[in-house]
Amino acid sequence: MRSRGSTRRKASKHGSDDSPVGTSAKPVSADQGTEELLRKVSKDEKKGLQAAMRAHCTRRDQCCVLTGECDDAILKCCHVLTPEYGAKWFEEDPDRRDFLCGFPVVSNRYLPSFDTKNGLTMTSSLHDSFHAFRFSIWSKDDKFVVHLFRPVTGLHHGQEVMTPRILPHSPTPTYFRNLFPEPELFRAHFAQAVLNNMRGAAGEGDVPLSDTDTDEEEVFDTDEDLELHPWDSEAELTRKIIRRDELRRSCDTLYEVEG
Repeated sequence: MRSRGSTRRKASKHGSDDSPVGTSAKPVSADQGTEELLRKVSKDEKKGLQAAMRAHCTRRDQCCVLTGECDDAILKCCHVLTPEYGAKWFEEDPDRRDFLCGFPVVSNRYLPSFDTKNGLTMTSSLHDSFHAFRFSIWSKDDKFVVHLFRPVTGLHHGQEVMTPRILPHSPTPTYFRNLFPEPELFRAHFAQAVLNNMRGAAGEGDVPLSDTDTDEEEVFDTDEDLELHPWDSEAELTRKIIRRDELRRSCDTLYEVEG
């Protein structure tokens, strides 16, 4: 199995012999932001993209990636990053398009948030729990595992996520494996989950900040490494996410301009 954390296939730019990228994919142009385009897409067009995304993800995963459930009646295509958040996230850094495959394209419409590599097949209940940030998925070595923030029926902390099989006799053995979401997308969801659960525990959506009156130097330590690295542990990544949020909120308070 390829190391997903250290290397990635830049399919959207180059493609390869086993690349799933089709020539019909039409990425969003640089002068039209993803978020703006998402607002312009009609409800019917979104339904079409969602249906196509679900078909691709179901073909790739074959079942719920967490339980193995195969009953199509209770399976859903779960966005790793929701369409609204994903639109902003992919627009922030053009290099993040490297984590996508460029399809489905429906009626000449393509949106990164509806990309096959931003989707997972889950049961309806797990789909809802994932979007409620009751749990997230963490990249560990060459595997993906469940990280529980709150109890979820049928899941346990550290449970391995089922990834697409490698097909040794196929001319493109890793075709479906290469269509599975990249670790970077799961880390983005993990960051959302950390902040959501932290704010929920604090109540009223507020995060308790450090005491800046007694510890200003620590709060504004410019030498502190708060970059989110692929090799960071879950605990270290969580600490950085919280720390960055504290710094942002402290700066918002200090530089707030009264109207």
